[in-house]
Amino acid sequence: MVQQILAWLAAGVVTVAQLQAWWAAHQPATFELTSPDMIAHAGQPCLQQLPPEAMCLRDGGDNLNPELVWSGVPAGTVQLALLMDDMDYAPQGNPYDHWTVVGLDPTTTGIERGASGTQPTGSLPAGSAEVAPYLGSCSAGLNTYRWRLIALDTAVPQLPQSQTQFETWAQGHTLATAEMCHCPEGGCHPY
Repeated sequence: MVQQILAWLAAGVVTVAQLQAWWAAHQPATFELTSPDMIAHAGQPCLQQLPPEAMCLRDGGDNLNPELVWSGVPAGTVQLALLMDDMDYAPQGNPYDHWTVVGLDPTTTGIERGASGTQPTGSLPAGSAEVAPYLGSCSAGLNTYRWRLIALDTAVPQLPQSQTQFETWAQGHTLATAEMCHCPEGGCHPY
């Protein structure tokens, strides 16, 4: 194949620019999860924090989930699941669950701000369901919050009772995971 491409270049059949464009168009997309609502800051390891309205009620927020956007969903994905947890507050050794949504159609590209069942300002994408409704960050400390969008090779057979139950089931069905994190205004624990 390489020799054929070199022959085409030498004969002027294709240009380097055409080959570069073809190569770029045929690379797999990067599976990414982002939020336009996050605020940039210098706290490591996460360089973003939630906006005030996405914080929990106790900490002066409105408990509105931030807008989430994703791209590059892998081929073969049947459903997506979204998980948010607190990596530093871990009762019984498991990170504290702040939000779990399953049954997301892989053709969706995000969740709007305020879509969680705790605040009826928006709505979740059709066909999806919350295992646990959104609970904004609620830490005066340096907790690290992890967001994961999981691409699944099959549909979730039934609504899990917990995020832990979902994660156990998903171990054998995960194609890829897109992650992001956020910290409170003061920063995160250094890992």
